[in-house]
Amino acid sequence: MEFIVGACIDAMKNGWEFFTNLRSFECIMRSLRERTDELSAREHDVMMEVRREEEEKGKKRKREVELWLDNVKRVKNEVDSVEEKVREERRWILHYRLRKHIADLETEAVQLYDKSRFSNGVANEMVLGSGSPQPTSTLLGESADRTFQMIWNLLLDVKVRKVGVHGMAGVGKTTIMKHINNQLLHLDVFKNIIWVTVSKALDLPRLQREIATAIGLDLSNDSDDEEERIASKICAALLRREKCLLILDDLWEPFSLERIGIPEPIQTNGFKLAITTRLLKVCTCMESDRIVKVELLSDEEAWTLFKEKVGGRILDSLELEPIAKCITKECGRLPLAIITVGRALREVRVVSVWRNALDELKQSYAEIHGMGEYVFPRLMFGYNRLRNDRIKDCFLYCALYPEDHEIDIDGLIENWVGNGLIGELGNIKKERDKGTSILSELKDACMLEDGRPTPLFNIPTVKLHDLIRDLVIKITRESPRFMVKAREQLEEAPRAEEWKEDTKRISLVDNNINRLSGQPMCPELSTMLLQENKRLQKISNSFFENMQGLRVLDLSYSSIKSLPKSVSKLENLRVLRLYCCEDLEKLPSVVKLKQLRVLSLDSTSIEELPHGMKALVNLQKLNLNYTNKLQFLPAGIISKLPLLKDLQMIESGWRWPSNIVKVAADIEEIIKLAPVANLRLSFEDVQSFIKLVGSDVLRKVETFSLVIGDLFSIPLSYLVNNAVVMGCGSDVGSHASSIFLPCDTCSLGIEGCHDITRFSQFSCLANATRLKHCHIEQCDGMEFIVGAGDKSLLNLERLELSYLHSLRALSNGVPSIETYANLKHLSVGACKKMKNLLSLGLLQNLQTLERIEIWSCVSMEDVVAGDWSALTTFSLPNLKSLSLQNLNELKNIFKTTVTCSSLESLIVGKCGKLKKLPFTTQNLPLTLKSLKGDKEWWDALEWDDPDVKIQLQERFMITQ
Repeated sequence: MEFIVGACIDAMKNGWEFFTNLRSFECIMRSLRERTDELSAREHDVMMEVRREEEEKGKKRKREVELWLDNVKRVKNEVDSVEEKVREERRWILHYRLRKHIADLETEAVQLYDKSRFSNGVANEMVLGSGSPQPTSTLLGESADRTFQMIWNLLLDVKVRKVGVHGMAGVGKTTIMKHINNQLLHLDVFKNIIWVTVSKALDLPRLQREIATAIGLDLSNDSDDEEERIASKICAALLRREKCLLILDDLWEPFSLERIGIPEPIQTNGFKLAITTRLLKVCTCMESDRIVKVELLSDEEAWTLFKEKVGGRILDSLELEPIAKCITKECGRLPLAIITVGRALREVRVVSVWRNALDELKQSYAEIHGMGEYVFPRLMFGYNRLRNDRIKDCFLYCALYPEDHEIDIDGLIENWVGNGLIGELGNIKKERDKGTSILSELKDACMLEDGRPTPLFNIPTVKLHDLIRDLVIKITRESPRFMVKAREQLEEAPRAEEWKEDTKRISLVDNNINRLSGQPMCPELSTMLLQENKRLQKISNSFFENMQGLRVLDLSYSSIKSLPKSVSKLENLRVLRLYCCEDLEKLPSVVKLKQLRVLSLDSTSIEELPHGMKALVNLQKLNLNYTNKLQFLPAGIISKLPLLKDLQMIESGWRWPSNIVKVAADIEEIIKLAPVANLRLSFEDVQSFIKLVGSDVLRKVETFSLVIGDLFSIPLSYLVNNAVVMGCGSDVGSHASSIFLPCDTCSLGIEGCHDITRFSQFSCLANATRLKHCHIEQCDGMEFIVGAGDKSLLNLERLELSYLHSLRALSNGVPSIETYANLKHLSVGACKKMKNLLSLGLLQNLQTLERIEIWSCVSMEDVVAGDWSALTTFSLPNLKSLSLQNLNELKNIFKTTVTCSSLESLIVGKCGKLKKLPFTTQNLPLTLKSLKGDKEWWDALEWDDPDVKIQLQERFMITQ
């Protein structure tokens, strides 16, 4: 009994000692953090003082200050490291070992703080090298700081000899380079820094004189026609200077360095060249080693800058702040515009003045003080410098779209071609290549910028910066005359006097207009954009009578039920878009529209094609996707369109049959077509599909989507590029022992084809398939076999299997090493007989796999089956996401240690029998950001190593 009492007393003493030590350790850590925070505050003050001395007084920081700052940084890093160790290792013995190190750090922090009073100042009067400081304003925001640092690092990199900096007018290129110039003057990196502003039209003799003046070279006795001799003098003078940097600001055209006398920058001569320009092409033509783009401000930075320029107290008004935010947005994150408008409104407290400024910015009046003098001239100069009138016209066309609108590139190029801005080359691909080249030139000149790809179909877009759009609208008020009233909430059409006779283009996009009436006199009008007027139901019959020059007409997303008869008289019309006019049931005759190139009737309610289709001898693109009410297509129409290059009829009510009565079209018409670039069809039966694939038509097709039956639930993404979709109810197996897929197939979806027994029924013509996506759904009785010699899956990137009630495993037997070698996404769901997903042999092939999703497989017990005993190490190096949902029988993910070094997300839902996770302290991925699951499941998990649970606990989130 005495022994037991003694043991209890000792235990209480030890526990009290442990508790006392723990409390003491917490106090020590708190004291260390307080000293470190005081040191950080002092470091900030010293740095502010150093920067003031360097930037404002041209001094150089002292070596002792640099050493002090380095030591402060080292101590702070060591403190952070100690705190990290304490968080990760919560054992008392580790805390005991760290005590002395913590005490030493605290002592050093106190000593450094005491040494921070530099009584003789932090900088010396010293400027190394020649050069002149450039007057400049403050750098604006973190994005400018990042760009500054990027350029700074490149200039300090001995391997980089030429640096090109580009960006749109007013974005801050020159400001950043001036800061770099001024900072470099205080360092021993370059002995000579030469700043020359080029600007305007390139004048080589003038540029020679500017450089000569900057380096103190006397050319007073030389005449302008002695270009070569002057170049030799400049080259010799520059090479005499050790470690020289030449900055050429605002360069508009590339030139030969040799002609000017600028030595080619190489590492041995220590010479470097930096240029700023608005044109990416100048950077590339000057053979820049590295190119940096100066981006616009972020929304937050723009707002901060505007508040600074306008005076922060002004915006304390609850009435002014929302107007100010709208004004900031209208400035389009362009620093020059924000500064100009902010200064114009500084200390202005009258609300009506602010409202007027906002109205002017929205309406592109540009009468705000400073905009006309500083902003628009710079933007206008960029427009004037565009290479030719054709490119200028293409650029001006972009202003027809609403502000901030992301313009579909394909539609834009079609409109350019339709308007005659790009010559009709008779080849859709060549025309698109030409248009893409023009877009690249406009983007390189910072007149256009990339937009976000469209949702669903991922179509590339471009955007027009708000202020540049304002400039275009200002230009087009006179010549060429546009009428642009896009997204202005109009409920009525513009007044009669606004329809000028010399108007070239009209845009009323995205308004609330419900009726267009009258007979406007616009004989020179070439484009009318009326899309997204969702209330537009009626257009008077004579509306287009006096628009005989009209070449592009877009009424997409309107509620019209029929087109006016005057459309039939538009003999110059090239593009007619009626996309998603869901109430449109009938079109007037198109017999006179012989010049029509593009006819889009997607998602309309037409029951028949318009009269006169055979007369459209120049038609190149016909879109009839999702025309569900189109139940009949007469024979001979498609074959009478000799230039047709793009035919789209996915999910049309008319499905192409293999043979039918002579009055209706059949697949033979498609087979006899001249080579097409884009073919998207729905088939009535398997025979028609086989006939098309067995013909020569697809050999020259660039993109295709072929659908048998209904799409049902297959995602539309499978139809984006080279998709082959086998729809439900197609009775595939009963019609053919083998079904050939077209060469270059990238996507395959199979859904509801209940008679398929073997996946090998799908073969590939000439073994040339590039199968990238596979979707298999609701195929009862299917036996899915991947043989050792199967080459059809070599390039498969995405595989989805669902509702395959007889499928037992992904592969049978030993797969070849090439099988699924490029698979990235694997999704399996509702396969009720599947007990395991992968064999061990197949798993070793999946080194490219990035995502695994398994759901509602009620019999699945293991994700991977096989003999793991002989396998010592294994990894899935690219796996980023693993999702396991509704797997009631799942017991194991991996039965041995598998390293997933890239895993970011693990989701486990309703997997009650999964008691262990395949992680140890050795293979726990550092990349794992989130672990989601049911709380009950998490609480019931078993752990071989408690430390793994501790590390995962911080990342675990309960699923809703």
